[in-house]
Amino acid sequence: MASPIIIFQTVGSNAPSTPFLGDIKDKTGVLRIFFGQKIEDPTSGVLVTEWSSQSGARAYISSELARNLQAKETLAYVLNAADIFTAAPCTEVFTAFGAEEGFGSADGNVGRFVSGLEETGKPEGYFGAAFGEEVALVGGGGETGGEENTGRRSVRLVIGWESKDAHVKAKEQEEGAIQRYIHELRSGREAVELYHVALTQL
Repeated sequence: MASPIIIFQTVGSNAPSTPFLGDIKDKTGVLRIFFGQKIEDPTSGVLVTEWSSQSGARAYISSELARNLQAKETLAYVLNAADIFTAAPCTEVFTAFGAEEGFGSADGNVGRFVSGLEETGKPEGYFGAAFGEEVALVGGGGETGGEENTGRRSVRLVIGWESKDAHVKAKEQEEGAIQRYIHELRSGREAVELYHVALTQL
């Protein structure tokens, strides 16, 4: 089975209304819906929708329903991440912009980083990770959330943690897996964005 498409939309601090969620759930191909406030910025929320196909995700992004959401940012990725969202109390969302070819592949920078975490002693509070490259969908990308994708290659890595503090403590361990492999995420890209969010399935 192909990996699902995960759409991340940055919106206001409040979860979408029940009628709005009902309209999303009526869309063909939607699998699960999540929402949570950014821990670093509670005035911003993240609406995450999981789709079974690119056609379903594209139909949603191109719809009046998505435009009415007035998302500040809309980005889509091929990503097996929904199980992490449901299992982990906190999700770290790391995005590399301007990534080189192969940066987000299983044998590329991100793949080597995740393999390092998995194979050399998982940090305390670590639930798992998923990663994938951005998918260009009409209506996705950029800051407007309503124009065509900007064309910048981005790669997203999501990591499930017990809490943001667990992530911080894991980073502070000088001999820990993160410090041992963090160099993989510091090269091969132009810029990064990182935030934490506690997602709830709606």
